[in-house]
Amino acid sequence: MALISALLVGISAERYPPFGVEMFRKAYKMTGHPQPPKDADEATRYKHALEFLDKFVKEARARGLNRPRNLLEARSVVYVLHKRYPAPAVGLQGLADELLIERAFLGRIEKLLAD
Repeated sequence: MALISALLVGISAERYPPFGVEMFRKAYKMTGHPQPPKDADEATRYKHALEFLDKFVKEARARGLNRPRNLLEARSVVYVLHKRYPAPAVGLQGLADELLIERAFLGRIEKLLAD
């Protein structure tokens, strides 16, 4: 998830922004996390979002989950919550089923990306 998030931002930061007020506002509401002050400037809102993502990762670990592992993966979850992107397929087999291609082919692509 972290790799995909980084690649999407690299493709188009306008289309796939690293931070968006509305998407975080919705995530705060869904999780009960407090909103930043209404008069907060952009830097304060961004800091607030990073603190939220950090708390999100810690809460996931405390509940025995191994995802999200970092802030970038947590941000991907915020995107999904915002319905900006469809929920990712689970694992290579899930992605292969979704794309109607062989799992082995995706395995080779994954290896090439890792290299």
